[in-house]
Amino acid sequence: MIFKHSLVIFFFILIGQFSYAQIIIDRNNYTWSEIPDIKKVSKQEQTDYNSVLLFNKVFCEYEYNTNGNFEKYFTTHTCRLINDELALESNNKIYLPVTSTQKLVNIKSRIIQNGKVVNESGMKDLKTIEQDQKQYKLLAINGLVKGSIIETIIQIQVYPRNYDEEFFLPSVPVKSFYYQLSCPKKLKFNTKCYNNFPDIKDSLINEKRYYVANSNDLKIINDEKYSFTKARGMRLEFYLAENLDNSYKNKKWPEIGREYFDNMYFKYDKSLKEVKKLLKNINIDGLPEEHKIIVIENYLKSNISIEESVEQVFSISDILKNKYASNINFTALFLYCLDAAGIQVDLVLTCNRSNKKFDSEFYSNSYLDELLFSFPKFNKYTDPTSFGNRYGKIGFGFLDQKAVFIKPTLIGETRTGLTSIKTIPFNSAKETFDNMTIKVSINADFDRCKIDYAREMQGYSEQGIREAYYLIDETKRKELIKQLVNIDEQDEIISSSLSNYDLSKPEQYLKPIEIKAELTTKACIENAGDNVLLQVGKLIGPQEEMYQEKPRQNPIDLYFAHNYKRVITVEIPKGYKVKGLDKLVINKAFKDSDGNPQFGFESNYKISNNLLIIDCIEYYNGSEYDLKMFESFKSVINAAADFNKISLLISK
Repeated sequence: MIFKHSLVIFFFILIGQFSYAQIIIDRNNYTWSEIPDIKKVSKQEQTDYNSVLLFNKVFCEYEYNTNGNFEKYFTTHTCRLINDELALESNNKIYLPVTSTQKLVNIKSRIIQNGKVVNESGMKDLKTIEQDQKQYKLLAINGLVKGSIIETIIQIQVYPRNYDEEFFLPSVPVKSFYYQLSCPKKLKFNTKCYNNFPDIKDSLINEKRYYVANSNDLKIINDEKYSFTKARGMRLEFYLAENLDNSYKNKKWPEIGREYFDNMYFKYDKSLKEVKKLLKNINIDGLPEEHKIIVIENYLKSNISIEESVEQVFSISDILKNKYASNINFTALFLYCLDAAGIQVDLVLTCNRSNKKFDSEFYSNSYLDELLFSFPKFNKYTDPTSFGNRYGKIGFGFLDQKAVFIKPTLIGETRTGLTSIKTIPFNSAKETFDNMTIKVSINADFDRCKIDYAREMQGYSEQGIREAYYLIDETKRKELIKQLVNIDEQDEIISSSLSNYDLSKPEQYLKPIEIKAELTTKACIENAGDNVLLQVGKLIGPQEEMYQEKPRQNPIDLYFAHNYKRVITVEIPKGYKVKGLDKLVINKAFKDSDGNPQFGFESNYKISNNLLIIDCIEYYNGSEYDLKMFESFKSVINAAADFNKISLLISK
């Protein structure tokens, strides 16, 4: 089971049959019962799952301390039955990240075997460790064995955002679940449940408000290929709607958009002189508008790094001198440069749809994770702080996602932002392609093939490749080309090249990258006396296969539309014939109810003189497909894998 709030971690579990009555807790004295009231676990649950969550309690508390400061606390209380070695391995250590925005208040854990407590550990047993340059608090759990129960209480203080999200994605049975949000009477929260999260009930008790959900039957969420499991799992959203002691009320999208716009343009007028000087040095005069965008973006992303620890004080001279900036300052500088160059830029605020779909009817800042730039004149986008996402490409998860669009507008002499909710369009498969042209000839000894290889990639198919090649040295460039050409250990590259990779040259950037190689290989050919077995399907590279042991739960999610076209030409040796050609004829193509192509894999062949010409196309046009289309979708994925296994017999 995965648990996520803004910063904390895992664990949550619950006890007994709960009504919607609130559990009043004293955080400073909260503890477990002498022996937990544990629900029965069936033999099937013990056999089918590596563990079972016996109960799960989560308490989110907002309060004002004695100094009048707003604070937020999380208490999680979990209890888990360990069924196998995998569960032992994943539960014998508890890691908590050390961050500037959260503070561990208390942690304790105990092991129960045959109804008796055999081991307890807590704050005194914590160790501080470092992994991947990050610090963690580690609590090692000793004595955990198969069949035992581990019960844990974690209490942390976190930065008091007045909004949050809670994800509950159980991968094992949860016998009982309880969630509680509490706050002073004067605060009122709005809540919304998604994807079968238990209904929230609210009440007022002893000068505090409580928002409570509980269940004894949480749906298990399977992690499935081609599915945004997290986005389709149970989730609770909440935000502070109003404070009855003052005039505070949560803002709606138009107000949020104007406020964000004002914050971004706060230093614009004072910085304009320096911005124009910078643009003169970048030298964009006379360039077409799209080319200006590409040149400005490449200059900034090549010369200034983003350091989150940097103080957020905007000064162009300091940024250019130090060669680094905070995230927000870099974004502002990029925006000012575009604006001063006369390029219309809309600000776009949204979140990743692989995490959740943007809900335009629920006014929570939790949906505003990411800032993007939109160029409405060209219907293209960029991510201002991502080196790997340049003009025309943003993160896959933002495609086909609703967002807050903020358009710069002059009202009189006042610059402001007009806000609207629109959808970032899904990309076109025509603009994201990966095409291969492969010519194969067999040598006289029938033990090696010569291959002339050409590949064109554009859009999301080449995302990250162009940027990587632009940065790395010649040795690493050769290694990258080997990967792109699907080189086997037995292959030998005679020559290779990759073109249109220079990010500083717009005329190259707007073209597909082109990979060309001449090589010889033994990997796709097998000599059998006078006959030759040519593994022609192997030439397109490895393909994924898809199996579904459990019934499919979720619809199909795709990051981006794309298509592949492969043309393979095999020179047939004189006096030889090719057998097994019927395997090359595959037709798996599916349309929607209106007759529009959705996804497919199609291959065919023809023989012209001594040439076998194989045409193969594969395409995926949509962002999401209904569950009823899953079997058809799976057949397309597997058709590509089947093609990859095709061998042809070349004989006299």
